[in-house]
Amino acid sequence: MRALSTPAQYFQRHQVESILDKTVHDHPELFLCINFLYYTFIRPGELRKMLVSDIYFEERKILVRGEISKNKKSEFVLIPDRFMPLVAKLIHKRPGDYIIENPRRPGEMVPVNFFGNEHRKILLSLGFDTTRFVLYSWKHTGAVSVAKTQVRMKSLQSQLRHHSLDQVDQYLRDLGVSDLSDLARSFPGI
Repeated sequence: MRALSTPAQYFQRHQVESILDKTVHDHPELFLCINFLYYTFIRPGELRKMLVSDIYFEERKILVRGEISKNKKSEFVLIPDRFMPLVAKLIHKRPGDYIIENPRRPGEMVPVNFFGNEHRKILLSLGFDTTRFVLYSWKHTGAVSVAKTQVRMKSLQSQLRHHSLDQVDQYLRDLGVSDLSDLARSFPGI
């Protein structure tokens, strides 16, 4: 039987702004990592192994290779318009370079948990509960933001790389998100 666990929470708008303010100038690699998680839902463990050659700039998509993917499948995710200017800055790098290099050892892969540890330091400095909010919260934040728009759930499923709409629905319910906005606006009076 599957163990029940509470997923990391997603960030709310005011929380996003305070964290991004802390990272944009002082931690550019972490800022890029956060944006990848938010816009592409690529997992931190996958991102640290990704190469510039995994980005198909003209097609505006990124290949998550099976050898680095959690589910061992090679799949594409799209690069949303709002994220493209940041990704376009990577075009000058060599194809074999890591998308995000180790800031302490240029040219090398980011160490395991490097971004998680750096992110945790920032969260602690801002007073966040780091048992509830983690680096992975950015993936949840992006998914929740998309789910609250008029985007088709099939598109969200594809970007999340989930195998079914039921899996997307369960994922969102686990995060406490349900599409009850129509019900809230049109619930009849007594």
